[in-house]
Amino acid sequence: MALKFLKFVILSVLAFIIQPAAFAAGDECLGETLNDDTITVSFMTCDPGTEIYALYGHSAIRIRTASGADWVFNYGMFDFHTSNFVGRFVLGKTDYYMAAFPFEDFISEYEYRGSAVTEQILNLTKEEKEKLLRSLVKNSRYEDWTYRYNFLYDNCTTRARDQIENCVNGKITYPKDETQESYRQIIHRYTKDCPWSEFGQDLLLGSDADKYIGERQKMFAPLYMKKYIDKAYITDKDGNKRKLVADTKIYPPIKARKEIKGFPVSPIGVFGTILALTMIICALEIKWNKIFWGYEAVLMTIQGLAGCIIATLFFFSEHPTVNSNWLIAILNPIPIIYMVIRMANIRKHKYDNYAPIVAGVIFLFIVVSLFISQTFSASVYCFALSLCLQTATSAYIQHKAEWKKSK
Repeated sequence: MALKFLKFVILSVLAFIIQPAAFAAGDECLGETLNDDTITVSFMTCDPGTEIYALYGHSAIRIRTASGADWVFNYGMFDFHTSNFVGRFVLGKTDYYMAAFPFEDFISEYEYRGSAVTEQILNLTKEEKEKLLRSLVKNSRYEDWTYRYNFLYDNCTTRARDQIENCVNGKITYPKDETQESYRQIIHRYTKDCPWSEFGQDLLLGSDADKYIGERQKMFAPLYMKKYIDKAYITDKDGNKRKLVADTKIYPPIKARKEIKGFPVSPIGVFGTILALTMIICALEIKWNKIFWGYEAVLMTIQGLAGCIIATLFFFSEHPTVNSNWLIAILNPIPIIYMVIRMANIRKHKYDNYAPIVAGVIFLFIVVSLFISQTFSASVYCFALSLCLQTATSAYIQHKAEWKKSK
């Protein structure tokens, strides 16, 4: 993991080092474009990689001329040295920027990591190519190169799409897609081999991620964008139509794609084990008429820490769909805040209302979750059942003790 992080840092630093050359290259290409029709514009789609930041693939725009200038304009860069980078990232306030790379450097990165790259050569007029290049060169300059990144609504793929749409003299029409899919379903297509990444996404994304979306919204995903561009056409102001893609070329990987190696136990394995262990412990608690406060503290810690993350995103983050997350009902900071008092009450055999209230809330959540639009993973249900069983058992033992005192 450390090596993957270091690799991404190096790429970001390199972008700053070569950026002045990118300015000059852009100006050089722009000058040639005004004199002849040798420029070629392509939409580049990179297949997913194994790193977490590469699971969804990538998109960029390639510009090359007959004289040999060959650059890729990439909207997927960000600077780790930005003040309070981690905090801004958590709150969805990360500014990405556009950088230009020599094509050979860009393509070799994907070929050697095991990802194929598809080049779709665009069927643009000389005037449209000039307009696109002017816009890309302008975006690559310091005062215009940053934008507020949004994973679903404004990312490297949608930025490249918007640039192409803004340069055509007419309108781009994409093929109709009748398949009903949500953001979450599309994300699952990319994370199916990474169960912990999928679990993390499901934990944080709210009900808005489960709404069915149209073709344009699906274009946040690079492979979907590639599919739509392939069948798209341009209708000019006179009503004439032409295909957007003139030709397609694929650059196969040089090395085999690395096998994804994650945590050896899947989320359902971990939380299924927690549920089984909770059932055993609850049975022992009832048999011995004793609350195992240490185990309850562990569950409350897990619940509270997850709740702190979800609550922070729910109330303060600009990340998409996180403010519609129904998990806030059972995963919130309350267990962390109340845990010291709760543990003291258990050890002193003092009755409190925490256990019956939490058991009731979680049970209600499990029932209601079957009828709301948000999708929850099996791992979430396993943990919710664990919490419900433990708190219900604690409530039962407390009430039993109180009943004996009253007699």
